[in-house]
Amino acid sequence: MSNAARHGFELPSSQEPAHEERRLEPVPHPGGVWIDWGPSLPQEYAQDRIALLVRDPRCVFAYWELTGPHAAWIPARHGPGAFATGRWHVRLFRGDDPVAEIVASHPLGSQYFGVEADAVYRAEAGLRLPSGEWVRVAASPAVRTARTWVAPVSDDDWPVSEEALMEQLGFAGDETARRARWVQLWGASAGGEAGEFLPSPGSSSR
Repeated sequence: MSNAARHGFELPSSQEPAHEERRLEPVPHPGGVWIDWGPSLPQEYAQDRIALLVRDPRCVFAYWELTGPHAAWIPARHGPGAFATGRWHVRLFRGDDPVAEIVASHPLGSQYFGVEADAVYRAEAGLRLPSGEWVRVAASPAVRTARTWVAPVSDDDWPVSEEALMEQLGFAGDETARRARWVQLWGASAGGEAGEFLPSPGSSSR
């Protein structure tokens, strides 16, 4: 029952709000910007940067922004024609070994790369000059892809005895002994022994 009905009057169904809290007016943020929305995010931040994210064990995602100070220092170091003659590229490294290189859009762009599981990768964005020289403008932190197999690490101190496990589960005395015996018989049956102690399909255990 709605609050209106409890207080002795009823709104027409066409006017009854689905959720009464929607009647509340939204509270404006100081400065006239609504808290729920706010201004649009900028497309660029005047930075030279590239980031590398792991999507899954076989794929990483790179995105870059080249809107920072390189516009001043590259011509100063490599000549005023560096931008006209060079080409923007993104390089992917496994450890210190380059494994992929693509032509990059400038100043913003992104790319998926196929990779191997359980390996360390990093990326660089920069300018490839006609001489073949690589001018690095931005580099990402290294990331490691996930494994696709069971972890090789084991802890010999982790397993506990059946008796200790039953005690942790709250079983004690004869119940612990009975369950330990059942586990012993069940394990023996796997080798073809004491199989008569195991319940047959559709029957209950002893």
